Amino acid sequence: KGEERERIRCRPGRAALSRSYGGLVQNFGLIVHAVAPRFDRGVDVAAWRTRLTSTWHSAMSKAHESGATFAVSPLLGSGGRGAPYADAADVAASAALSWRGHDDGASPTTALALQIVVQDDGDADTLVGAIE
Repeated sequence: KGEERERIRCRPGRAALSRSYGGLVQNFGLIVHAVAPRFDRGVDVAAWRTRLTSTWHSAMSKAHESGATFAVSPLLGSGGRGAPYADAADVAASAALSWRGHDDGASPTTALALQIVVQDDGDADTLVGAIE
């Protein structure tokens, strides 16, 4: 409705930050735009996992640097990016557990709670299994 929106571009494995807009403003002050790598046939799975981990770390760092203490995200890499759900869940779990908040590996001064949104109970069980 006549709102000026910033044009956000980022490459797979990276994240960018913008103000939220429209109906999102009521619940979210900022949006972290993160682009997961595609999981196409013949993909180098180890390289894909590394890039997806980088995507998660970049997104969490952007949220943390903005002062956020809570973040909500879909399961990056699954869905339209083509990754098998279990693989995307495994990477999300290990990335969330390995993220330290700073590029130098130091522990963050404030915590960042991460909520990953899934579509059903089976997906939730898969994600919980990956975290455990």
